[in-house]
Amino acid sequence: MVAAHGPVERILNGPDVNGLNLTQLLPPDSMTSWARAIADAVQGRPHTFDLTTDRGTEHVTAAPVEPGGTVTVVTRFTHVPAEVRGESLPATGDILYRLRLQPHVATAFVSASVEDLTGIPPGQFLQDPETFLLVTHPADRGLFRAALDTPEHATTSLTLRWTRSDGSLAWTSHRLGAIRDNGRIVGVDGIARDMTSDRSRELLLATASLHDPVTGLPNATLGRDRVCMGLQSVAGTTDVVGVIACRLEAAGDLDADTIADPLFQQRIAARLRALVEGSGTSVSKIDDTTFLVVARAGDAAALLRRADEIRMRVRAPLELAGEELHTTLAVGVAVAENGIDAADDVIHDAISAAHLAALRGGDACELHSNTRSAQVARRLEAEEALRRAVNLGSFSVVYQPVVDLRTGGLVETEALARWKHPEQGLVPAGDFMQLAEETGMVVAMGRTVLVTACRDALTWVRHRPDTPPIGVNLSPEQFEDPALVEDMQAILAGARLDPGRLRLEVGEVTLHRDLARTEGVALALHEIGVDLTVDDFRGATSPMWLERWRVRAVKLDMSVTTALADPEPAQGCLATVRAAESATATLGIDLVAKGIETRLQSERLLEAGCQRGQGFWFAPPVSASVVPTLFGMDLRGARGDS
Repeated sequence: MVAAHGPVERILNGPDVNGLNLTQLLPPDSMTSWARAIADAVQGRPHTFDLTTDRGTEHVTAAPVEPGGTVTVVTRFTHVPAEVRGESLPATGDILYRLRLQPHVATAFVSASVEDLTGIPPGQFLQDPETFLLVTHPADRGLFRAALDTPEHATTSLTLRWTRSDGSLAWTSHRLGAIRDNGRIVGVDGIARDMTSDRSRELLLATASLHDPVTGLPNATLGRDRVCMGLQSVAGTTDVVGVIACRLEAAGDLDADTIADPLFQQRIAARLRALVEGSGTSVSKIDDTTFLVVARAGDAAALLRRADEIRMRVRAPLELAGEELHTTLAVGVAVAENGIDAADDVIHDAISAAHLAALRGGDACELHSNTRSAQVARRLEAEEALRRAVNLGSFSVVYQPVVDLRTGGLVETEALARWKHPEQGLVPAGDFMQLAEETGMVVAMGRTVLVTACRDALTWVRHRPDTPPIGVNLSPEQFEDPALVEDMQAILAGARLDPGRLRLEVGEVTLHRDLARTEGVALALHEIGVDLTVDDFRGATSPMWLERWRVRAVKLDMSVTTALADPEPAQGCLATVRAAESATATLGIDLVAKGIETRLQSERLLEAGCQRGQGFWFAPPVSASVVPTLFGMDLRGARGDS
């Protein structure tokens, strides 16, 4: 058994059933039925059968086998003894699903009950990889994506609004569990439960009292009323009311038990009371980790400043039982402008934003996407479009030649990503790379570029064995990925490319973040035949480190080439080129200048000792099919004679 939901452990009274043989778990007289069901699933046929056990009647469905050889089995009981009942057991109407995360998000399995809730048949979820995202309310998609991006814990719980086929909304609670393959997260198993009927949203805890018995703060029920009052208070004004959700995070010396400690709760509540006292602001407690602050401000920016002030004041060191504790606070902010948003929605949005801040590391403020800010809206629109492009593989790779400044001959190519945007056409990497890095999508995108570049390089080599090497940029996130070397081996093996044909380009600043780690990674890459190029070089790396890192090439920072276009270039720029040439020549390292656009720049670089360069003076980035036509050509001045 590869993976099982928590309820299986409860039913079988076992601490851990993952990895056990089915014969260790199932009654002997049921093995024939199970074997037949699994055999049918392996052949692509679903199989359903019933078993009568001492727990009741068990309805078993084995879904067709997934790529990789995994059979998904779903069981239901018409009767379960009281001792194994609990919230962790799936109810009859629950929706079970499995999502694959590699190479993109796709539905591997979803139970038939999904159609009862959404009106959308299971087949549509299996055929269209974006259905799970599209059925999620737009305001909750960021939270769902973040949970899929960082399924680090055994289980993750969250509340999402789903849009039914008739346009109505359903509130659903989800429990997600990570699926690992050799330690790497490759998917998630999920259970979704319809919470619409009783409006039971995790943020509102229905209790008999209106105050929390530990802290004396208003509880969720009374807190909701405070939000309603705040919304009414700004009607007809230009002010805004917002909800600030403060979520305590277990980190460092603060564990979950300490957070739940009544004395700790009272100390945090006292701090929050002191912050809002006399300011027309209210604070309530939702659960042991989450507090809500309702605040009024002139605009969203002022509300964000208020939220950050609360974060800084609450996270100050706190002494408890003679020990100094440092509190990590994930803060989410949702704005209801002019009283438009309903109380339940703005509370949910604030808690969702806090959850998002927690998934991204905590100790930060996260503004919910519903906030009506043109800048935020544009950012979220771009992020959603980029994420869709990553999931669908909507990228192409072009190649810019690196030439010998003395002869104009092709000596290397550099792979560059282009986003095939449905409206803007081919978008250069400089226009979306920062967004990709900030959202964490750069690793998946960078891997796509690597795979494509290796495949194209092999095609060139087959037609011309003396094809020069190809350079591929690595983002800081890629270079610092612990699985980099292992991933490179897999990519090269899959492409059947000689590792010596590939050079990985890494920024000089990135290489200096951790010199010892950089040396270890560089040596590991060198051992599999892949060498490094130091990109954006400004002279901070000594020849000793260049040698220890087994560097094969150094690319000067673009600012050096740009300065050489001036009629009277600064002597410092020429000195930088000469110093780099001296350091690299001694070690037999190639020195390359980027961004050459004129004959003057090319000549000055050559005079200073740099013998290789790239830029529009020689050729723009070209498609893979054009690269072989450049072999043997003199590319000097190919783009003009200025």
